[in-house]
Amino acid sequence: GSDYQNSFLAVKANHIFRLTSSPNVKKVIVSGSFNGWSTEGYQMVKKIGEWIFPIYLTPGKCTYKFIVDDKWIVDPDNQLWENNDYNTRNSVLWIEP
Repeated sequence: GSDYQNSFLAVKANHIFRLTSSPNVKKVIVSGSFNGWSTEGYQMVKKIGEWIFPIYLTPGKCTYKFIVDDKWIVDPDNQLWENNDYNTRNSVLWIEP
């Protein structure tokens, strides 16, 4: 079915990206160091009141942002961030081995 495209990612997922958003948001994508900052790839799935995306991330540091209806934002629920080349900040995750 149409759910197939993301199913392989959840097999050994060790992290779930989550974003709470307003109800009128149409599309949320998670992008970061793990997918070359692709603006296409990892479309999140809308659940009740939040968007989720289970993923396997390699251990170590991971930087990411959400693209909410084509607007890049840092993760509002993650206090950890660093500056980037554009001075717009990236959210930071540390994945345990």
